[in-house]
Amino acid sequence: MERGVETQEERDAFFREVTAGMAATSESAYRRFYEACFDQLYRHLLVQTRGREDLAQELAQTVLLRVVRYIEPFESERALWAWLRRLARSCHVDWLRRRDAEPAAESLELFEGNIAAEEADSSDEELLNHLDCAMKGLEAPEKRMIHLAYFERVPQRGIAEKLQTTEKAVESKLARIRRKLRGLLLERLKDYALL
Repeated sequence: MERGVETQEERDAFFREVTAGMAATSESAYRRFYEACFDQLYRHLLVQTRGREDLAQELAQTVLLRVVRYIEPFESERALWAWLRRLARSCHVDWLRRRDAEPAAESLELFEGNIAAEEADSSDEELLNHLDCAMKGLEAPEKRMIHLAYFERVPQRGIAEKLQTTEKAVESKLARIRRKLRGLLLERLKDYALL
């Protein structure tokens, strides 16, 4: 989402403008849509595919192709996301059918039923729950750095001062911690798929 767009009314206006621009084949509208939506769409698909990064990436591209083909103006952010979730579900089911695979029993719940426009996207909530569990696999100093950088939003310079180290060391440690956390999270998602 663009900076400064904070209230629901402003977000709805943003998505009305962007989807209308996309329907009129505006390249800048497509770029704004991608910047505002791709990360959340990818996270949704990552949870839906139970941590299969390659599949989530493939499905995200397929969803974007369908968006280009079928986009129409939407009146609200919720209506747009309800449509995007339906597209994501449809793309995933199509992918499974092409491979003669049946969706896993727990995945069927994601495919069945109507997703109401008012319904919040539970995949972000589910991903956050998995992230909380993955965070338990970090050492205390690693957790502290993550907390400072991403929850308290302390700049790297400030973290370096607090930890009495250099900014470059903070940058390097954060990169290693993110890789470790990502691995723990993906492993957890794969284990979750086996339940």
